[in-house]
Amino acid sequence: MPTSRDEIRDVLIETFTVNDAMNQLLLAHLDPRAWRAKPPTFKPNEGRTIAAVFTHLHNARLVWLRHNAPHLNAPAPLDPRRCTMEHRLRER
Repeated sequence: MPTSRDEIRDVLIETFTVNDAMNQLLLAHLDPRAWRAKPPTFKPNEGRTIAAVFTHLHNARLVWLRHNAPHLNAPAPLDPRRCTMEHRLRER
Protein backbone atom coordinates (compact mmCIF):
# COMPACT_ATOMS: atom_id res chain seq x y z
CA MET A 1 0.00 0.00 0.00
CA PRO A 2 1.57 3.32 -1.04
CA THR A 3 2.15 5.68 1.85
CA SER A 4 4.05 8.71 0.57
CA ARG A 5 2.96 11.24 -2.00
CA ASP A 6 5.71 10.03 -4.36
CA GLU A 7 4.58 6.41 -4.03
CA ILE A 8 0.98 7.37 -4.75
CA ARG A 9 2.10 9.35 -7.81
CA ASP A 10 4.14 6.39 -9.06
CA VAL A 11 1.24 3.97 -8.58
CA LEU A 12 -1.15 6.30 -10.42
CA ILE A 13 1.27 6.73 -13.32
CA GLU A 14 1.80 2.97 -13.54
CA THR A 15 -1.97 2.36 -13.43
CA PHE A 16 -2.60 4.89 -16.20
CA THR A 17 0.22 3.44 -18.31
CA VAL A 18 -1.05 -0.13 -17.98
CA ASN A 19 -4.64 0.95 -18.71
CA ASP A 20 -3.58 2.91 -21.79
CA ALA A 21 -1.43 0.03 -23.04
CA MET A 22 -4.37 -2.38 -22.70
CA ASN A 23 -6.71 0.02 -24.51
CA GLN A 24 -4.20 0.43 -27.35
CA LEU A 25 -3.71 -3.35 -27.57
CA LEU A 26 -7.46 -3.90 -27.84
CA LEU A 27 -7.82 -1.18 -30.46
CA ALA A 28 -4.84 -2.48 -32.45
CA HIS A 29 -6.64 -5.82 -32.88
CA LEU A 30 -10.09 -4.37 -33.46
CA ASP A 31 -11.77 -5.15 -36.75
CA PRO A 32 -12.18 -1.73 -38.44
CA ARG A 33 -15.84 -2.56 -39.14
CA ALA A 34 -16.47 -2.59 -35.39
CA TRP A 35 -15.22 1.01 -34.90
CA ARG A 36 -18.58 2.57 -35.79
CA ALA A 37 -20.81 -0.48 -35.42
CA LYS A 38 -23.93 0.06 -33.36
CA PRO A 39 -23.79 -1.83 -30.07
CA PRO A 40 -26.24 -4.70 -29.68
CA THR A 41 -28.95 -3.38 -27.36
CA PHE A 42 -32.55 -4.15 -26.73
CA LYS A 43 -33.59 -0.55 -27.25
CA PRO A 44 -32.88 1.46 -30.40
CA ASN A 45 -30.52 4.46 -30.19
CA GLU A 46 -28.96 3.33 -26.92
CA GLY A 47 -25.31 2.70 -26.26
CA ARG A 48 -22.16 4.14 -27.74
CA THR A 49 -20.00 3.00 -30.60
CA ILE A 50 -16.39 2.13 -29.85
CA ALA A 51 -15.42 5.40 -31.58
CA ALA A 52 -17.68 7.35 -29.21
CA VAL A 53 -16.27 5.57 -26.15
CA PHE A 54 -12.70 6.25 -27.28
CA THR A 55 -13.36 9.96 -27.91
CA HIS A 56 -15.18 10.26 -24.58
CA LEU A 57 -12.18 8.80 -22.71
CA HIS A 58 -9.77 11.05 -24.63
CA ASN A 59 -11.83 14.18 -23.98
CA ALA A 60 -12.36 13.32 -20.30
CA ARG A 61 -8.60 12.98 -19.88
CA LEU A 62 -8.18 16.41 -21.46
CA VAL A 63 -10.59 17.96 -18.97
CA TRP A 64 -8.61 16.40 -16.14
CA LEU A 65 -5.34 17.72 -17.61
CA ARG A 66 -6.69 21.25 -18.05
CA HIS A 67 -7.84 21.36 -14.43
CA ASN A 68 -4.86 19.64 -12.84
CA ALA A 69 -1.91 20.36 -15.12
CA PRO A 70 -2.70 23.52 -17.12
CA HIS A 71 1.01 24.00 -17.84
CA LEU A 72 1.05 20.90 -20.10
CA ASN A 73 0.48 21.21 -23.82
CA ALA A 74 -2.55 18.94 -24.30
CA PRO A 75 -3.87 17.79 -27.69
CA ALA A 76 -7.16 19.09 -29.04
CA PRO A 77 -10.48 17.44 -28.14
CA LEU A 78 -11.81 14.87 -30.60
CA ASP A 79 -15.20 14.98 -32.28
CA PRO A 80 -16.93 11.61 -31.70
CA ARG A 81 -18.69 11.86 -35.08
CA ARG A 82 -15.41 12.32 -36.98
CA CYS A 83 -12.82 10.42 -34.96
CA THR A 84 -11.07 7.71 -36.96
CA MET A 85 -9.10 4.70 -35.83
CA GLU A 86 -5.92 6.56 -36.83
CA HIS A 87 -6.66 9.21 -34.20
CA ARG A 88 -6.18 6.60 -31.49
CA LEU A 89 -2.48 6.50 -32.37
CA ARG A 90 -1.92 10.24 -32.71
CA GLU A 91 -3.92 11.41 -29.69
CA ARG A 92 -2.30 9.33 -26.97
